[in-house]
Amino acid sequence: MRKPKRNRLTTGLLIAVLSLVMVVPVAAFASNGKGDAQKSVTDAVNSASSGAAQNGTTARVQANVQARVETAVRNRDKRFDNAAAAIERNRVRLMAAVSKVEAAGGDCTHVRLLLQECTTTMTQARATEAKAARTLGAIPESANMRMQFQNGRDQARDAVSELKQARTYLHSAIDELHQVVNSL
Repeated sequence: MRKPKRNRLTTGLLIAVLSLVMVVPVAAFASNGKGDAQKSVTDAVNSASSGAAQNGTTARVQANVQARVETAVRNRDKRFDNAAAAIERNRVRLMAAVSKVEAAGGDCTHVRLLLQECTTTMTQARATEAKAARTLGAIPESANMRMQFQNGRDQARDAVSELKQARTYLHSAIDELHQVVNSL
């Protein structure tokens, strides 16, 4: 049975492309890195580059760093705000439950103290997160970007730790409220 003409043409084209792909890399490996002509052109361009061109490159790098930092800080703020909002929603719901339990005759003073600690810790976490955002935002203008980043990262970790502590206070308040309800 004969193959259609299109299949033979496709096969021939495929063979030609594959042989070209096999030949080109071999030729590239045969050269010894950059040729002398290419090296001399590169050296001439590098030596002829003016301070303005270098400043343009530096400005481009700084703009890139600035954009990356802004994106990272924005995403971090969004995640932090979402977590803080979830804790706040649960705290408000728990306060409503505490009011109902107190109306039923339960003693919820310890629960209210834990909720107050939760609120205080949340305030501290928000302040620490704002400080971290300012520190991270100043990375592109900093003389030592690496140190600035490390300081901002440490502050951001502290903010997350404080947020987790606020959540722990909230969970403790929930457990305490369960004990109060069970004792009624």
